Amino acid sequence: MATDINDPIAWALDADGDREILATTGQRFTTGLESVKQNVETALKLIKGEWILDIERGVDLFTEGTGVLNTAFDKARVLKIYRDVIEQVPNVSEIITLEASYHNSSRTATVTFEVLTPFGAATGTV
Repeated sequence: MATDINDPIAWALDADGDREILATTGQRFTTGLESVKQNVETALKLIKGEWILDIERGVDLFTEGTGVLNTAFDKARVLKIYRDVIEQVPNVSEIITLEASYHNSSRTATVTFEVLTPFGAATGTV
């Protein structure tokens, strides 16, 4: 599929979230479906207040009474928080599935999503 001038474009990120630098060609970019998927994953990893250019963007983890980490795990409330974040990502037309789980032993959460974009369906887990 050819890249269109209106396709989203982003620096490709590696598994650690760092810019992917290829030894032979330098930086790699993503477009289309890959770019939208990466943007959703990045949005879900961004903590509200962390980005100086827009402190309202990101997942609310710490707000008293409403943040993900400040109350007992309430799946419906957590899914609403993540849904609100995903809906703000450009080129996400619809959220097909969204699942969240909390793991007591490791004190981590897993979010799995499938979104519809103009480029097709994208799935991911963070």
